[in-house]
Amino acid sequence: MLHTLPFDISSLHAAYAQGLDPAAVMEEAHRRIGAAGDPGIFLHVLEPAALQAQLAQLGAFDPDSKPLWGIPFAIKDNIDAAGEPTTAGCPAYAYEAGADAFVVGVLRAAGALLIGKTNLDQFATGLVGVRTPFPVPLNALDPAIVPGGSSSGSAVAVAHGIVSFSLGTDTAGSGRVPAALNGIVGLKPTLGALSATGVVPACRTLDTISIFALTVGDAYKVFAAAAVFDPADSYARPLVLAENPVAAPTFRVGVPDAASRRFFGDEVQAASFDATLESLRERGAEIVELDFGPLYAIAEMLYDGVWVAERYTVIEALLREQPEAVLPVTRAIIQRAEKFSAADAFRGFYRLQDLRREALHRGRARSGSGGAQFPPRNLYQFREPARHVRNRGARSYACRRQAGQCHPDRRPRGGCTHRGSRRGAAAGLRRTARCDWLAPASGCQRFAGHQP
Repeated sequence: MLHTLPFDISSLHAAYAQGLDPAAVMEEAHRRIGAAGDPGIFLHVLEPAALQAQLAQLGAFDPDSKPLWGIPFAIKDNIDAAGEPTTAGCPAYAYEAGADAFVVGVLRAAGALLIGKTNLDQFATGLVGVRTPFPVPLNALDPAIVPGGSSSGSAVAVAHGIVSFSLGTDTAGSGRVPAALNGIVGLKPTLGALSATGVVPACRTLDTISIFALTVGDAYKVFAAAAVFDPADSYARPLVLAENPVAAPTFRVGVPDAASRRFFGDEVQAASFDATLESLRERGAEIVELDFGPLYAIAEMLYDGVWVAERYTVIEALLREQPEAVLPVTRAIIQRAEKFSAADAFRGFYRLQDLRREALHRGRARSGSGGAQFPPRNLYQFREPARHVRNRGARSYACRRQAGQCHPDRRPRGGCTHRGSRRGAAAGLRRTARCDWLAPASGCQRFAGHQP
């Protein structure tokens, strides 16, 4: 019976309530590793003594105080577990972790039982799952296709039912692409919701630990247990989670519009995409088509732009001293950082912000947000090229240096409180008598009667 028991949390807890021994579940997990017949899933499986030590810490079955009591899980091998090796997919980089990653420690305290550490694209650089010096994990649904990456082993382990959930990392899809390709749930938490302490970073400003699970409910339960604020992580932030989240009666799904869908000639994938959209509509979804052009441009910046320098900071010494230890494809990506300057980095930041604004503008226009443009290009703009600052409460807003109009609905309450008076005077600005704005000396263009 145990051989056929689903490893979702509800099924395991129901079995534990009936007297199932968690040690038997650990044995079954090991049996399933062998039954999968895939040496590429795990890079390291915990020794029996380490498993026994975890069992000894469980105590009596108590899913109220330990919501993950007796639940087996695995972690991507760029996440630390005390006393176990971390390789990040590179033997030359390997070290023995002196402590659990913060999230691993939190999950163990919630009763979860770590089984082992899983394969990955080296240094979490890739979305295919085959950039590893170890055997490549086989896709659990179709061994003829890639498993997806970079969290390949973590996804395959859950898809085979070896563990109830696993941890990956996600910078640009590494926690979602493998989930989709293996038919399971992949959750990318809000950045900062889960601590990154004890994780080998790819891009520290963009990374998050991700969660693979058999069901959406399980993914959320793991997330809720793991989302503990870590004051030692500079990027962490506290969150207040809903205790009993429920599905919305209606939902909107944003998808690429016809002009920005990219299938690279794969007609089967194109047909599958269309069928999926129809399935979503049948389930009550509102499909919103969006221009993905700016988003593709942002994605390209991650591997072809200055953000590769974040990856470079992690293995700079290794690349300098043992470059051959890094796979050629991985090395070629990360060494691109050497051609960029500090000025290039700032240009990248500026371009990213421009693309964010453009994506939001196009998205709002296409989704029918009142039919308004964003940014509102016709607002608070003046004849003369100058900077105008208004204040509403404690926040300041800057007008664009373009010819155009000012707008009565955008005026600050109580009038304009320009905090750069010298700069304003130098630009030929003064407060208008009726418009409550800083305006050029020539007056406000839109409201003819509002002259200084």
